[in-house]
Amino acid sequence: MKNPIISGFVGIALVGIAAVMLRSHYATWQRRKNNTNLSDLDRRYFYSQYRRRMQTSGLMALLGVLIPLGDSPLIWNRGPQISTIYWLGVLAITLWLMLLAVGDFASTRVHSKAALSAIRRERRELEAKVAEMRSRRSNGKPSDS
Repeated sequence: MKNPIISGFVGIALVGIAAVMLRSHYATWQRRKNNTNLSDLDRRYFYSQYRRRMQTSGLMALLGVLIPLGDSPLIWNRGPQISTIYWLGVLAITLWLMLLAVGDFASTRVHSKAALSAIRRERRELEAKVAEMRSRRSNGKPSDS
């Protein structure tokens, strides 16, 4: 038990940040869920993103509770084995949270690249149509030049 005040502050900060993130993710999903302009593929992607981010924020809140608890006499007075197992569990949760964050980053990157590719393809098609329309005369026949 080094400094319960610092671990308590860290715990409160983590729970507070997680609460704000949970609310933000929920509000974002509600807007996207009801967006009629989204394709089914985009809606599924955003739902998966919502689930990942809710899990990440929930784990952050859990860590906000576990860190101060692990610094309390409740854990340390039970012996070094219990303390070690407890902190290994906290580290495992932290690792899982980090893996979820990396997975979310990778998933967002892949989805963004695919969306950008589709936009570029559509732009090329539209530019080709514009060029074709410009090459026609007003009567609809292609120009001689």
